[in-house]
Amino acid sequence: MKAICFKCHFVGIGVADAKCPGCGFPLIVNTEAVALGAKDLEKLFRRDSAPQPLPGVNPEPRKAQILAERRRERAQAILEARLRDARRRRRRLLVGEIMAASAIVAGALLVLQRLGAI
Repeated sequence: MKAICFKCHFVGIGVADAKCPGCGFPLIVNTEAVALGAKDLEKLFRRDSAPQPLPGVNPEPRKAQILAERRRERAQAILEARLRDARRRRRRLLVGEIMAASAIVAGALLVLQRLGAI
């Protein structure tokens, strides 16, 4: 008798519990003479997806998914615009500070020149 956990891939032989000892997920018990082999299980777990969509399932994105994607794009654009504005503002402040500092230095030099110190 094999017990198989389809959540964490635990395979145990002769396990008495109804739940997986690793993750607590219910175990599937195979009591037939021919049990699932580890290779078959790995093949099942490795399967990416069904080759065709399920009946009644439209593979196209739903309206809610499309709207959510648009909201994300708009939010990203707003964030990028704010970052650009912040960079421009910092650059303007830096240029203003440089201009003010150079005006102060020029004024001090002019005063010193008028006083005859230079």
